[in-house]
Amino acid sequence: SYELTGARKEVERITEKLNISIQHFSDFEVNPKYEDFAAGIELFKEGNYDMVLAIGGGSTLDTAKAINVLSFQKAHPEMIIKGKEKVKNKGVPFVAVPTTAGSGSEATQFAVLYMNDTKYTVSHEFLLPDYVILDPDLTSTLSPYHVASTGIDALVQGIEAFWSVNSTRGSRDYGKRAIKLVLENLEKPKGHEERWNLLLAANYSGKAINITRTTSAHAASYVISQLCGISHGHAVGLTVRECIRYNYENMDRMEIREKRGKEYLHRIMNELLEILECNNAQEAHKKITELMNNIGLTTDVKELCGESVKIFDLVQGVSVSSMRNNPVDIEESGIETLFANLGFKK
Repeated sequence: SYELTGARKEVERITEKLNISIQHFSDFEVNPKYEDFAAGIELFKEGNYDMVLAIGGGSTLDTAKAINVLSFQKAHPEMIIKGKEKVKNKGVPFVAVPTTAGSGSEATQFAVLYMNDTKYTVSHEFLLPDYVILDPDLTSTLSPYHVASTGIDALVQGIEAFWSVNSTRGSRDYGKRAIKLVLENLEKPKGHEERWNLLLAANYSGKAINITRTTSAHAASYVISQLCGISHGHAVGLTVRECIRYNYENMDRMEIREKRGKEYLHRIMNELLEILECNNAQEAHKKITELMNNIGLTTDVKELCGESVKIFDLVQGVSVSSMRNNPVDIEESGIETLFANLGFKK
C-alpha cells in the first residue's frame, strides 16, 4: 500500500526537502505474528528514531503501534502481550495514515497479533495514535474486494458498539454515524466523496469500539478468517447477521449480561433496527446478506471454506473475551448453532 497509493513518493519528497532520514519497515504479514513485532522492535531500537509514521491498513497500523510502545517497556514484549506485565512507558510521537476504510485502527488503543496461532490483543491508551491523517486519495487503489470487506468491518463495529455491554451515549453516536455512512456509500461507485465518507465511517467505528471493545460477531469471526483464509471484514460480515438474530430472539429467554436491564436492552435493540431501517431481526439479516452479495462478498460458507472446516474446530477458536461483551449470554450450544446456521457441518 505504501507503494501503490503513491504515499512513498510523497513521504520521500517531504523527508528529502527537510533532510530527515527514514527507515522503512514492512516485513510483516497481513495478520501479524509475534516474530514480525520482535523484528520491528529490534530494528527500531537500533535506530533510536524520533517518530513513527504508519501508512497502511489495520495490520500495518497495529504493527506500528506495538513496535513503538513495546520498544519502550522494561518488561519482555511477550510478557506484555500475554498480559503478565503491564505497559508503563509511552513511545515516540506516532502518526497513523490509514489506506483502507474499515478497521478504524487509527482511532483505537488496541493492537492485534498472533502468537503460536493464538490471537492476542495488546491494549493501552499509549497505543492510541497522537496524530491521524485521513486522505481519501490513498484508498483509490484498493481492489473492489478490499473496499467491500473493510467497509463491512466498519459497519459491524458500528453495530457492536451500539449493543455492547460497555456502550455509552458516545459509542452509540459514533456507531450510528458509522452505520449510516456505510449503508449510504458502500454500494455506490467510489468517487472522492464516497471514499471520504467510508474513511469517516471507519474512523467513527474505530472511536466507537475504542470505548466498548468488540462483541460476539468479532469473537466468532476470527477463527473463520483464520481457518478459511478470508479477510476479517468478510468473516465478521458473515457472523454479525446471526448475532443480530440471536440477540433479538434470546434477550427475553437467555440470561443477559447487560446490567442496565431488559427494558434498556429492548430500547437499544429497537433503536438499532431503526438505524438499519428494518422492522425485525430477520429483515436485518436479509439486508446485510443482500448488501454483502451486491458488493461481491459471497455468504456461501461452502464456497468460501469447503467442507473440511467443522463446527467443532470453529467453536474451539472463538474469542472468549470478546464474547463477554455481548449483551445476551451465548453458551457453547448457542455458538454451535450460530456456526450451523451459517452453513458449517458437524
